[in-house]
Amino acid sequence: MSSDVGKTFFLNLDGTGIQHEAEPAEGREGGTYTAIVGESGVSGWKAVVWASTKTIEEPMRHSLRMLLAGGLLVIAIGAFAAWLLGRQIAGPVRRLARDARRLGAGEPVHAIEYPIAEVATVSSALAEAALDREQAENEIRLLMREVAHRSKNQLTVVSSMAKQTARSSRTFAGFQDAFQKRLHGLARSTDLLIAGGAAGVELRELLAAQVDPFRPDSAERLKMTGPKFRLANQPAQTVGLAVHELATNASKYGAFSTSTGRLEISWKVKDDILILTWREHVSKGRRRNVRRRGFGTEIIERMVGGTLDAEISRVFHRDGLECVFRIPVDRLVPDSLQNPSPTDEVD
Repeated sequence: MSSDVGKTFFLNLDGTGIQHEAEPAEGREGGTYTAIVGESGVSGWKAVVWASTKTIEEPMRHSLRMLLAGGLLVIAIGAFAAWLLGRQIAGPVRRLARDARRLGAGEPVHAIEYPIAEVATVSSALAEAALDREQAENEIRLLMREVAHRSKNQLTVVSSMAKQTARSSRTFAGFQDAFQKRLHGLARSTDLLIAGGAAGVELRELLAAQVDPFRPDSAERLKMTGPKFRLANQPAQTVGLAVHELATNASKYGAFSTSTGRLEISWKVKDDILILTWREHVSKGRRRNVRRRGFGTEIIERMVGGTLDAEISRVFHRDGLECVFRIPVDRLVPDSLQNPSPTDEVD
């Protein structure tokens, strides 16, 4: 090193500090350098630390290359994961689409356990919708049969009213007036259910609307006793169907089929149970085949017994039919309505 003392340094340096891309001195070859020059204030000597610019920048270039390679690797892994996830979702979604088409066609749909919770939830919802649709269709078919059945009963009722009115009328004008009033009563039995709406229907009004078209002129042949009790609209419709069937049968075979028969309807609330009793009294009962199940019996047991969880008992006494319904109050009255008092009876 002593041989270089006093000779020109191989880098052209100006002043002190950091020299960026310092050029080699004349006669020297090489690339650019980065140097740090410090000058002593006592001796005037300069201390120089230098390195090739390429050597200094190489770690940064290596880091950039590694960063680029890592980014490409992450992108590749992400694309592969997305492809796998897409395959996991595509199959269940296609099955859901097939189930949706089956639901639209009215075919049964069964829930399938999928590894993806959201898809499994949609599958369960489709299965429930298919079950609800099947139940709704069954109810519609039952109601269509009931409409046809009630239409036939309506014709029987009109015929019976015409005969009863003719027997008790002395003139054609009297017959026309009485018959028209009974037809209006028959129409009111339907209007009452529609007019009830969300407010419900008073039980006594419902019973009267269903029985009045069948009852004879004598008020003594029909007696209704019980407390005030308001039914929600849907239970009122169900109870009305049952009472309509009982009243139809009474006009054909029971209390209203003779000139002396009587009907007593009573109801009370005991232990949160509505007890509704239908009791017919006839001087000479007509022989009935109690084993034969008509559509009216099916309506009473299936709709009142099944829909309202009612207990139904029927006894054919020597002097007429007795039918007792025991229905839980909470199946009849909405939560917003108060339970009736069993002591406020109305005759």
